[in-house]
Amino acid sequence: MKDYSHNANFMLDLETFGKNPDAAFVTLAIVQFPINLDLIDMIEKEDFSAMRAMTLNIRPHKDATYDFDTIRWWLKQSQGARDSVSQKKGIPKNVALERLERFISADAKGEPIPKKKRIKWSRGIDFDLPILKSAYLRAGMSSDDMPWNFWNSRDQRTIVNLGARVSRKKLTWMNAHDALHDCYAQIYEVIKVRKMKGLQYD
Repeated sequence: MKDYSHNANFMLDLETFGKNPDAAFVTLAIVQFPINLDLIDMIEKEDFSAMRAMTLNIRPHKDATYDFDTIRWWLKQSQGARDSVSQKKGIPKNVALERLERFISADAKGEPIPKKKRIKWSRGIDFDLPILKSAYLRAGMSSDDMPWNFWNSRDQRTIVNLGARVSRKKLTWMNAHDALHDCYAQIYEVIKVRKMKGLQYD
């Protein structure tokens, strides 16, 4: 297969125990993906070989808030979803931020990806990103320490709203609210809309 490892698009997803910017996040998943490659059939067949992924479980952090309504919501989810946010083997939050920096700053071959070229996608602009930014600030860092420039943040939800016929029904392998599965599903939707609308992203 052609090498698609060097590209600058990253889909990020957090699973959290709250909705406020200072909420505790218990899972962080990020996937590097070639946005202009037709990955639709591959993702439907659970073939993620053209992408590069990392999932981190994070230990409870005292400087975050916990929302009991959100925790009760998690208790109603599938066993697979609950297992995906298990903190039994979690790492400290600051270690997770360091690993995120390493992952996004270089490709699979270890070749540097300049910060100005890193494109960060998430589903919506008012959940994952503010929570992650708050974590950086509480760790004594600034917005400039985040591993992408703020003007390179992209909203997956807005793109999907351009394509009303986008569906996840063929993703039979998907475990909803598993952060890594959510990343793959969100990439799938972006690429379906790109193909549907004949778009070419930078």
